[in-house]
Amino acid sequence: MIVPHFRVLVVEEYSLFRNGIESSLRHANMQIIGTAPADIHVIVAEIKRTNPTAIILNDQSDNIDAQLILNLLNIYPTLKIIGLSLEHNRLNVYGKQEVQVTTTDDLISAIIDSAGSPPTKPTTS
Repeated sequence: MIVPHFRVLVVEEYSLFRNGIESSLRHANMQIIGTAPADIHVIVAEIKRTNPTAIILNDQSDNIDAQLILNLLNIYPTLKIIGLSLEHNRLNVYGKQEVQVTTTDDLISAIIDSAGSPPTKPTTS
């Protein structure tokens, strides 16, 4: 697969997780520009130093919370933040979008545009 040029910063405390992510992404010709622990000050310093396109982090880490992600998106609104969950084999993509809202229709459009597909009902077996 041909992958566009992305500069990726891996944020993770555990070397096994970090090394696995780095190895997988290198096989896809992604440029791993650095690693950092899940500490806002260290992450911001690494972002300033390396200018990543995306950050990959472990969503299940005790040091990662919604406030950390919001702080990063407020400081770096074009940054892509991808949270991986080892427990559930899922990822979350976080991004910041700012929309000018002057009417109720603007608000409704923003909700519809940001929501994507409507949620599906869980299946029961």
